Amino acid sequence: MSLIAGVAAIGGCGLFTADDDYCTAEAAPAIVLEIVDIATNVSPLVPSRITVTDGQFVERYPPAGGTGVVQPQYSFAFERAGRYSILVETPGFLDWTASNIAVSGGKCHVATARIRARLQR
Repeated sequence: MSLIAGVAAIGGCGLFTADDDYCTAEAAPAIVLEIVDIATNVSPLVPSRITVTDGQFVERYPPAGGTGVVQPQYSFAFERAGRYSILVETPGFLDWTASNIAVSGGKCHVATARIRARLQR
């Protein structure tokens, strides 16, 4: 009986069908951020400190006490609708900010905002 209940519980998560009427079990980020050097259009060679906020909500990369690494993109605020601000601090570059980034919730997941931070020296 538990196997049948388990199948019924996940049946609407898109695991057994590709139908758009079903949601996937994957968590969607509210923000996907790409960071590039405006002069070269490639990621800086040094890691950035990133702060994403929405009111009292704060998410940072790297987390407190952590060491960051350069990545092709960074994801934040999984399954959380809101109105976000982003601060990117990268050694050797001017700080980059964006604000008032609206992310709405959908039927199954948030509508991901894809942001490109173009850093200047």
